[in-house]
Amino acid sequence: MKNRLFLLFGAILSAIILSSCGDVIEEPYVYQKPLDTTKTTNQKVLLEDYTGFTCGNCPAAHELAAEIAKTYSGKVIIMAVHAGGYAKTSPAHSYDFKTASGTIYDDFFGISKVGNPNGMINRKGYAEGAKNHILPKTKWQKQVDSALAKVAKIELTLKSTYNESTKTTKIDVTINYLGAGTKDLNLDLYLTEDSIINYQTDYRLTPPDNPAYAHMHVLRDTPLGTWGELISSTDVPAGTKISKSYNYTIASDKDFVPKNMHIIAAIHNIKTYEIVQVEEVSLK
Repeated sequence: MKNRLFLLFGAILSAIILSSCGDVIEEPYVYQKPLDTTKTTNQKVLLEDYTGFTCGNCPAAHELAAEIAKTYSGKVIIMAVHAGGYAKTSPAHSYDFKTASGTIYDDFFGISKVGNPNGMINRKGYAEGAKNHILPKTKWQKQVDSALAKVAKIELTLKSTYNESTKTTKIDVTINYLGAGTKDLNLDLYLTEDSIINYQTDYRLTPPDNPAYAHMHVLRDTPLGTWGELISSTDVPAGTKISKSYNYTIASDKDFVPKNMHIIAAIHNIKTYEIVQVEEVSLK
């Protein structure tokens, strides 16, 4: 009888030990067991507006993007990418809005080859070998509505702590997996700036020259590089929270105005390039 009890106790103890091993997740994960995985959050939207200061039809697209973002306050994030022929400088207009990453995006997705203004909504629709992700401004609203109706599997929180003396900001990103996540997700960071007063062609004006146009949401830099960095080399269980911190210093040769700047964090699928969640915060 004693032997049977001993064997039964041993079996129960072994089962407890084995079941507890399932909660062990190696770094860099911080497993938050109390996290409510039944919580839901809607997917936010990154509206990428590909533009240029000599694009006379682009101001109307800028205004439409702003109207969409205002309608869905806090849910639609705009990033204006100056690239292609309309963004080329000249002796008459020497201010350069272009970025290395913006040019790469434009070339990769083939946007300015189609013509501007055009854009992407969460980069949806990309399929390898088919450039079917580009949307004219007349289709932005419908795709935004569709994206906002989705329930996201990831919740992003973002914080920026700016040091005035060093022009350095500490960027804290927290990724909450409300559902199971795959290993094919990258984290991107974008730096944008508002209220850059400079020239813009606008065909609605006579003459079509506006020397004091307020350029908004302009892509300025990509702190994690063009395509960001891999979040995890393995699939991620629901209920996992991953926290990351980065330091970004504004270069001395840049005329960025920190009070007008924002940081955008986005997570995209490295196979389809579609953005699965996005968030934005003021730089300072």
